[in-house]
Amino acid sequence: MYVFNEKPYKYSLEAIMNVLGGKWRSLILWQLFHTKLRFTEIQKTVPEISKKVLSEHLKVLERNDLIIRTVYPTVPPQVEYEITELGKSLATILNQLEEWGKINLYENNNFPKNFIKKGSKNYSINITFQDLFNIDEIQLLQNQFSTANNVASIITEVDGTPITSPTNFTNLCQIIRETEKGCINCYKSDAEIGKFKADGPTIQICKSAGLWDAGAAISVGGKHIANWLIGQVRDNSQTEDSIRIYANKIHLNEQKAIKAFNEVPSMTPRSFENISRLLYTFANQLSAMAYQNILHSQNIKELKHSQKKIKSLNENLDILNSELETIIQEAPNPIILHEKGGKILMLNHAWINSSGFTLEETPTIDKWVESVYDDTKMIDSIKEHIHSLYNITQRVDEGEFTFFNKNKTPVTWQFSSAPLKTQKGKKIIISSAMDVTELKQKDKILSIKSRQAVMEEMLEMIAHQWRQPLSIISTLSTNIKFKDEINDLKSYEIQESMEKINDSVQHLSNTVDEFRDFFKIKSLKNEFSIDNTFSKVLKLISCQFKNENIIIEKDIHDITLFGFENKLIHVLINILNNARDELIKTEQNKKLILINTNISTNLLEISIMDNAGGIPNYILNDIFKSHFTTKGDENGTGIGLYMSKSIVEKHLNGVLEANNINFSFEKNDYKGAEFKIFLPLN
Repeated sequence: MYVFNEKPYKYSLEAIMNVLGGKWRSLILWQLFHTKLRFTEIQKTVPEISKKVLSEHLKVLERNDLIIRTVYPTVPPQVEYEITELGKSLATILNQLEEWGKINLYENNNFPKNFIKKGSKNYSINITFQDLFNIDEIQLLQNQFSTANNVASIITEVDGTPITSPTNFTNLCQIIRETEKGCINCYKSDAEIGKFKADGPTIQICKSAGLWDAGAAISVGGKHIANWLIGQVRDNSQTEDSIRIYANKIHLNEQKAIKAFNEVPSMTPRSFENISRLLYTFANQLSAMAYQNILHSQNIKELKHSQKKIKSLNENLDILNSELETIIQEAPNPIILHEKGGKILMLNHAWINSSGFTLEETPTIDKWVESVYDDTKMIDSIKEHIHSLYNITQRVDEGEFTFFNKNKTPVTWQFSSAPLKTQKGKKIIISSAMDVTELKQKDKILSIKSRQAVMEEMLEMIAHQWRQPLSIISTLSTNIKFKDEINDLKSYEIQESMEKINDSVQHLSNTVDEFRDFFKIKSLKNEFSIDNTFSKVLKLISCQFKNENIIIEKDIHDITLFGFENKLIHVLINILNNARDELIKTEQNKKLILINTNISTNLLEISIMDNAGGIPNYILNDIFKSHFTTKGDENGTGIGLYMSKSIVEKHLNGVLEANNINFSFEKNDYKGAEFKIFLPLN
């Protein structure tokens, strides 16, 4: 009686099978032998099982102390399963089952030659004893065994057909086998004696001559493939009378049979039993050798298959490498392959054609950098940057670099790099470039045109700003002159007029200073207050907005930024002027522009809204495109918003976007466009 978890079992095997409970628990344990696993990971290894069934089996295994469950205090909780020492003790059993399966089962109906396959009802085998052993060596072993123990010996097929040549066969058995009936009886007897027995050899009286014989089955993976038979000995139980009767049955000469019988060696039953048990041990050794030979044969076949597959993969890899090299070489963009240490492995045609330098002229990164730059500090900086690329783990955009080609002409490339592979312990980087030299020239032209367009707006604003003070000066000076001519000019009138004229002149001077500051080209970044920036903008443009009865409401944080203030002013003027132009077209009683700022996650958000009705949806995605305008050829260039977006993204490291919006102001609902600028605070 066996007890497991307080439950009695008659047989230990019954207890084990109840614990393992079919295929699922065995598979779960098999997976946990190798590593700890979470619930979802276990389910992936046995995808056929449902979550509910898996959960139940895990609980049973945990109750039986075969696995332990650990819950980690995370959100959501993480549960991990691990096999116990008791569970690990089942490893030997499951490993043996795994090995048995490799021999006796097959996968996807595709099994190698010399391998046992499972039939529909019985196990069939397509190998023979001869496939597994060298018959000459086995014959020698058989001969030595027979001679040493003074017994006859032969190895046969399962049906009794001889495989080896008989050794020490008695004359009696030989002449019996020469008769038709005797030979049939011998084969039947041999087949019966060779039947598989798990507990020892088969020892019995021969069904033909009546002598003592013994046999042991040779099997592989539980499959009977041959018999090793010994015997042809007698003791006191065999007599001449019994041989005489049998000789007559098979039509054998009696005298010849009796004479041969007397030549049969005699042996005690105990001695023959000991020799038979030795035979059983030898047969088991041959069975084990057969099993190993099958595994060896399979391993060799799998090795050859793997070698063939590896060869095929290498050939395919060579083809792919060749195709990749062709693709890189013919790519329209400049591409370079370089490895850690600075050795250049490849320059494609576009790289060579654009830079003018070949791989032979620039075999290393250092040599290439020294060939395209003159400034020592720049050379050191670029080298340091490129060597830092050998630490990257994913694609990086490096930005624009301007250098001199072989003809000493400046070119600008926009670079990106990514790790390709590691070869011989060195990381290989692939760097791709886009030649943006012409685009930079076009951008420069567009920038000039954009600034020119803004300048024209500014000149018009100057005219508006100056019109009123100049009119005041003109009126006062004319009035003084007239009163002087009629001798009616008082001294205090001269004083008042001079003060008013001076105020107007100061206003003109301030206006000139403000516009001059805007037109200054500042190439250096500086700190500036966003509130002060809007004050500058509104001073420049407020006159035209007042003339059109446009109300500007603002709610602006006093935030300090670091960057190009004049470029931001340029953008804000563009956006506000566009809003003004759209509001002029509307028939709104109240024309509004609302400006406000918000701060979130290290970003300053600038919002500029109007109530001009919004941007038509069909052009909303096009307004930032170069040369796109809704003002017609006479009034618009289509570069204002394009350049604004370019300035925000390239020079201010920000984002500019536009959307339509519905909003409320002073209890009234409006619809319009909203432009948002996102700028980094640091």
